Amino acid sequence: MSMSRRWRVGQVAIVVVLAAASAVVVIVLIGGAARRTLTPAEEPARRSAVGLAPNGPPTPASGWSVVYADAFGAPIGRGPGEDNTWFPNNCSLTTNCAGFNADEMEVMNPSAVAETAEGLKLKCTYTSAAQSPGSKHYVCGTLRGQAEGLPGYSFFKWSPGKGQTLVFEAVAKFPPNTGEADPGWWASGPPWKDTEVDFFEGYGASRTHTTGWKTDPLYTQWFASPLLSAIKPGFATDPSQAFHTYTFQLSANNAYSVWIDGMLQPWATDVGPARPDLSAKTTLILSYALRTCSCTTGFTSGTREFDVKSVAVYEDKAHDGVGIENAGIAPGTIVR
Repeated sequence: MSMSRRWRVGQVAIVVVLAAASAVVVIVLIGGAARRTLTPAEEPARRSAVGLAPNGPPTPASGWSVVYADAFGAPIGRGPGEDNTWFPNNCSLTTNCAGFNADEMEVMNPSAVAETAEGLKLKCTYTSAAQSPGSKHYVCGTLRGQAEGLPGYSFFKWSPGKGQTLVFEAVAKFPPNTGEADPGWWASGPPWKDTEVDFFEGYGASRTHTTGWKTDPLYTQWFASPLLSAIKPGFATDPSQAFHTYTFQLSANNAYSVWIDGMLQPWATDVGPARPDLSAKTTLILSYALRTCSCTTGFTSGTREFDVKSVAVYEDKAHDGVGIENAGIAPGTIVR
């Protein structure tokens, strides 16, 4: 079934409870439209929370609306009670798929995606057996909204440049890095030219790599003309040792700013503006890839993880729903 939906912050909701023989069905009326939520039997046992507002950006005069949130409290899938807002691969298959770039060392596979009591875990595992396509020796995990759509799934989509302010936030712990880690929280088309936005990409395979993440950059980019980019040159605190909150705001004037743990980053403040493709219908992506480094990788055995507690998308309430498709709160997630 389609994903569980909740009313947004500040909206008035009327809840109608219908008693059936073996279950209670809750119908939420929002703006006159009925949207069915999960029955108690369908709801996952664990429910995880996402905040009512992003961490860092100033609150707009109209307030914030939570247009999408996922704290990974339910298994990824399209069955009852499952999180059908993502697909666990870089293609529409449940077998190996190629990575995102030619210099990547992995294949993607749903087996490398797990939801636990701590949230989402995207794994990379070394294997001595070469994997197709590409004779790769690592099997890694990704979640993404499939632009072409798949039966039973409901992928969140957003379009830029319509006067709204959007905030994309992730609470994440980076994987260990020995010269190859490439974790990302990002979005991409269609169309596929100039629509990619990297809310963050940890580039652990940089030419400046020394130890861990100390000298490896954190990239943020918007590929819309004139190709906006802002780069944090390294990490004073190892991002693989604890969870941090990464917040990326696209303002109404099509410039962007970045906060980490609620602190505005001077290297990424009012970057832009860009000239976005107004026809874009962009889907979200979480990925743990591995890049080929000019150094020698230290990842030669075992399994590593990119952990994500939650992701959320906020929109200024004056533009609530503008440029948004398939808004809602994923099963197993609450907003508070």
